[in-house]
Amino acid sequence: MARRRRTPLAILGAAALLVACGGGRGHRGEGARSPAATGGCGAGCPEGQVCVDVPGDACAWPSDAGCPGACVVPVACGGFAAIRCPGGRACVDDPRDDCAPPRGADCGGLCAPGPAADAR
Repeated sequence: MARRRRTPLAILGAAALLVACGGGRGHRGEGARSPAATGGCGAGCPEGQVCVDVPGDACAWPSDAGCPGACVVPVACGGFAAIRCPGGRACVDDPRDDCAPPRGADCGGLCAPGPAADAR
C-alpha cells in the first residue's frame, strides 16, 4: 500500500471541528484583525480562539511560510507544572507569548488536537 502524505485535517482527525489559519495568509485588507488580536494568525480565528501549529505535520507554523495552523480554544498545558492536555491532545507553543520551548523552564503552551508526542 502506498504511503499517503498526511494532511492537517488527517492529522487532527475528521471529528475535530477546526478552522484553518495561517498558511501565509496576510493581515492586509479591510476588516482584517491585527496579529495580536488573532494570536499571530494571518487568516484570523473566531473570537476566543488562537491559531496554533498543527502537531505532526511537516512544518512549523508560523516560522515556515505557507504552513497552516489550526484555531483552538485556549486550554493551557506544559509549563513548570508539566500540565498534560486532556484526551491525548498535544501541547504546542502558545504564539501569544515570547517564550518557546525549550528555552523557558516555565514556558506554557496550548492544547491542540493531534498526537500527544510533545516533550512538555
